[in-house]
Amino acid sequence: MSSNESHILQAKLYDPQGNIVWNANMQDTFEIPVENTSFWSSEYPNLYQLEIVLYDANNEIIETIQEQIGFRKFSLEYGIMKLNGKRIVFHGINRHEWNVKTGRAITYEQMEEDIHMLKALNINAVRTSHYPNNSYWYKLCDQYGIYVIDEMNLETHGANDIIPQNKTEWTDCLLDRARSMYERDKNHACILMWSLGNEAGSGSNFMILHDYFKEQDASRLVHYEGITQDRTFENASDIESRMYATPQSVKAYLESHPMKPFILCEYMHAMGNSLGGMEEYTDLEDEYEQYQGGFVWDYVDQAIEKDGKYYYGKDFDDYPNDSNFCGDGILLANRQETGKSQELKQLYRYVDMEIHFDSVTIKNKNLFYDLGKDTFIFELKRNGLAIQSGIFKTSVEPGTTKTMPVQFKQINTPGYYTKTIYYKTPLGIQAFDQQVFEVKQDQPKESAMLVVEGQNTIGIQFMDTEYLFDKRKGLVSIQVNDTELLQETPKPVFYRALTDNDRGAKQTYANWLNASLFQNVVDFKMIRNSKCAQMIYTIQLESIEEECKLVYTVYNNQSIQIQLHLDKNSKRQTLPLFGIEFALKETFKNFAYFGKGEKDTYIDRNHALTDFYSENVDTNYIPYLKPQEHGNHTDCKWCCLSNETNTFNIKAENMECQASKYSFMHLYNAKHTFELPQTHTTYLRITKQQMGVGGINSWGAKVQPQYLIDQSKNLDFTCTLYISKKD
Repeated sequence: MSSNESHILQAKLYDPQGNIVWNANMQDTFEIPVENTSFWSSEYPNLYQLEIVLYDANNEIIETIQEQIGFRKFSLEYGIMKLNGKRIVFHGINRHEWNVKTGRAITYEQMEEDIHMLKALNINAVRTSHYPNNSYWYKLCDQYGIYVIDEMNLETHGANDIIPQNKTEWTDCLLDRARSMYERDKNHACILMWSLGNEAGSGSNFMILHDYFKEQDASRLVHYEGITQDRTFENASDIESRMYATPQSVKAYLESHPMKPFILCEYMHAMGNSLGGMEEYTDLEDEYEQYQGGFVWDYVDQAIEKDGKYYYGKDFDDYPNDSNFCGDGILLANRQETGKSQELKQLYRYVDMEIHFDSVTIKNKNLFYDLGKDTFIFELKRNGLAIQSGIFKTSVEPGTTKTMPVQFKQINTPGYYTKTIYYKTPLGIQAFDQQVFEVKQDQPKESAMLVVEGQNTIGIQFMDTEYLFDKRKGLVSIQVNDTELLQETPKPVFYRALTDNDRGAKQTYANWLNASLFQNVVDFKMIRNSKCAQMIYTIQLESIEEECKLVYTVYNNQSIQIQLHLDKNSKRQTLPLFGIEFALKETFKNFAYFGKGEKDTYIDRNHALTDFYSENVDTNYIPYLKPQEHGNHTDCKWCCLSNETNTFNIKAENMECQASKYSFMHLYNAKHTFELPQTHTTYLRITKQQMGVGGINSWGAKVQPQYLIDQSKNLDFTCTLYISKKD
């Protein structure tokens, strides 16, 4: 409607600060000159407000429309996507509209919580997989600064070699969906690309859809991954987009001097305990200009909660189904954070820092945002307690590096130390760098040790602590003041409860399961001197027809050095882990460690802060949709389990540790968390190393070779056990 003699159409434009920058009566089509424009981006989501008011002949308001407007330029220049003139990298996530209690019906409040979570996790982009989202979501993305690939509701997974392909009978239907999405969403600054759908094959219909969007809107790019299935319709997508490509295949494409920029519209399949090896992808951002990021699959597990229990495919007699393949989120179904989200946040960081002897180097990877408003915190801790800390602010312009003086105290008191620099915004700690070191302490004082050898057992007694070794089994008892600590005999362990990625790759590791369950002591000998008593067990591992050695050396200071040895053999089946499992009385509920946390970490998902952490084994279980390996912590120097009177300590130069009320067999046998049994044991697993969890995909990809245990060399692990008593 235009202005005429009886009606007046008035438009006002307000800048992000609320100042009127344009005010006039208008016709059907108009242009607004905007000087000194504040451009929109994820870093600065500047929004102008356009207000259009319709008056009648009596100057009474008939209708008022307000629309938020973001000014930005998204372009493709020499094979590089740019936003406002700068190369953009998508730190993205795929997101389904889902709530564990209400399914597809999600509230505005839930959307707002999600948008805050995305920003807190350093996520700057969302693909609306695989349908246009609620309109309110785009308003939030405009407001908070989230880039969007807006995806058509088009998927023919399972029949994409048949429809829509080149069939003209589908064309009008597809154009209707494209038109509906475009007309509804076209004014949102957050939308940088239109997506033609997901896993719907290829064909001439996609060229028609591409051309429709380009005719309507030349300011955005068109995305479609399906062209990789049929290069005849290469031009249906303005960018090269792939799903679950390996880092090696991504590099091969980028080395081929391509014409198009590259993104992964889906990568790092986050099913269950996953997201291992993500660094192999994010490292490409600095190596190749045409690698412009990707979208992790996906945001939140899509399970249904009922009476406090979580259900998935097949639980409702629904056939066919995909079982728990809906559990691919970096967040659990209740939106609880995980080790996956912890890893993603650090790898998606926008500030790099490096600690030096007397300074810290800061690199600002933002495109437009200066760091001057934010805070840097430096901290020196000994045994988890801060002994020095400070803060500073400094301007670091986007794309630049700056070195700031930071003088940490010189220390020589024994203990475990961390030097840490944090980058903090109103969202919280968004990045960090850290150095970890130890100042060794003197060995505990020696005390009187009594060794008594019987026909089948050896007892070693100190003032209030007794160790009992069975020559046919191993360490069968630890007593402090006549109170037993052990529930079962410690044993070598080589197996883990299968992760979803293990199952998908059909890696059952059956030999190592049996090697962990069925062990026979075939030889024993004791070596004794004035300082120690050494018990050497040779253990037959029936399933692999090999032997390992488990050695306990009890010293006069009441500590036990434990050594595990396995000869090299590169022809064996992949080894999940190499370590020792202790089974303690159920009263040992309190678990503490000095290592990486607070969420669980693995060799291929290891970007976490080292500190002293504590947790309770009754509450540290991670409820993936299917029970599986979880709760591991890498780069540990010390860990313990304690009850009201005693502390069971383990030290090593470097180890991985996990404490749980469930054994790996409990997890192995359950399909749901609510199927896990009540237990009366606390399990402590100490390992030299565990293989990674993987994540390239969950239907065949194995853990990358660099994150496997090298069996071409002898495997040796040494740790020290000692008991301390609480006052």
